[in-house]
Amino acid sequence: MDEFRQALINKLLNYNCQGTLVELGAGQYTEDLSKYYNVWSVSENAAKIDLKINYIFAPITKGVFDERRLKELPGYYNLLLISNEIGRRSFFVYREWFLRDVPVFIILNGDEYITDIAKELKRQLTIYGVEDKKFAVI
Repeated sequence: MDEFRQALINKLLNYNCQGTLVELGAGQYTEDLSKYYNVWSVSENAAKIDLKINYIFAPITKGVFDERRLKELPGYYNLLLISNEIGRRSFFVYREWFLRDVPVFIILNGDEYITDIAKELKRQLTIYGVEDKKFAVI
């Protein structure tokens, strides 16, 4: 496991070491996270779907995940991980659908939307990094 992945997982575990995690943008962290959490992962790529994880296939509509599929997410979860640009845009567009009292982790590729998300949630934004890879916690 690379240093960034380990730092992200350690920080997630520091916030909550069990329960349900919602991931917007399935990818390279999903399988690792499933060792610790009941993962609900949204993906636009049907090829990534794995029967061991609660995947929701959500095609991209107007630059965000299809809203009808996002409504399939569980009503309660302990953590939210946003792992790609489509996930960030989807969270920002449909932010009223997501729980407001759980930690939000965002894997950064630039700083798109993170300041706006922190302001919307009225929470502090903290950025962590390993070399050139970064993630934010709100």
